[in-house]
Amino acid sequence: MNTHDLENLVRSAAQGDERAFESLVESYRGPVCAVAYGIIGEWALSEDVAQEAFVAAWQGLPGLRAAQRFPSWLYAITKNLARNVLRKRDRDVLSGAVEVMEKDSSVAPDVMDSSDAVWDSLKALPEQYRLPLILFYREGQSTALVAQNLGISEDCARQRLSRGRHMLKDHVVHLVEDVLSNTGPSARFTLGVMGV
Repeated sequence: MNTHDLENLVRSAAQGDERAFESLVESYRGPVCAVAYGIIGEWALSEDVAQEAFVAAWQGLPGLRAAQRFPSWLYAITKNLARNVLRKRDRDVLSGAVEVMEKDSSVAPDVMDSSDAVWDSLKALPEQYRLPLILFYREGQSTALVAQNLGISEDCARQRLSRGRHMLKDHVVHLVEDVLSNTGPSARFTLGVMGV
């Protein structure tokens, strides 16, 4: 979406035009869900947070002074809400009030297993490298758009993507090494064979 269209939609939505806001939701739903996922690591919960972010944005739009800042403002709202969810979840874990959340049944089990493995690798990265990777790959955003959406320069976005890929690669290599080195047959295996 070009800057002129964005500014027109934001101004109209700020004046209560629901269709204009719906266009904004349609344009930014993927990246907003991706940002929430980058912090929370759960697909269904990240969509809930994204919905809350859009509701908060709708309510706060009249106070937004610069319409072209809408994307970065919306992502800041999303990040804050996602971090609040994490803090609440951490408090619940500490107090023993953890609720068991069902996995999204609309996602195939093998995709869910892959998603869990991907998140385990992604969560090892600092957020500043994780979010650009998710926006770039999940949303298919260009480096320029990643930079714009995160409020950083293109050079910084390129650097974070490169460094994030490198860190991710190192993490996966170490994970594979650890798993493979700790899953070999033990002395019990020999005893079991000899017992037969």
